[in-house]
Amino acid sequence: MMKIFVAALAVVILPVQAVAGTAAGYITGLMAHSGGEDSGPGVFMFTLDGDRNNAPSCSTENGGKDWAMSLESEAGRAMYALVLSAHAQGKRIYVTGTGHCDSWGDREQPEWISVGQ
Repeated sequence: MMKIFVAALAVVILPVQAVAGTAAGYITGLMAHSGGEDSGPGVFMFTLDGDRNNAPSCSTENGGKDWAMSLESEAGRAMYALVLSAHAQGKRIYVTGTGHCDSWGDREQPEWISVGQ
């Protein structure tokens, strides 16, 4: 009985984390969506050519290789500028996701992006 109680308590207390994807590669596609009056803020999407790991179940577009971020926040606009700069310079990028597809329903939202050398 005590084992069942401890197991149940652990399930309630331990945080539940979403699966966050990772990817690295060169940018092969860029798309900006205006958002519009009924669809919320603008959204920026990009595609990578490299392998995708641990994509959440919501990330289905292009085999999970597409990413999307809202341009409403400063963080989203900073990532937008970083992706555009990396693409213009032909640099490889590394992405870790949030595990959620909040900005666009079938593309994971990045948590962070870094540019390779």
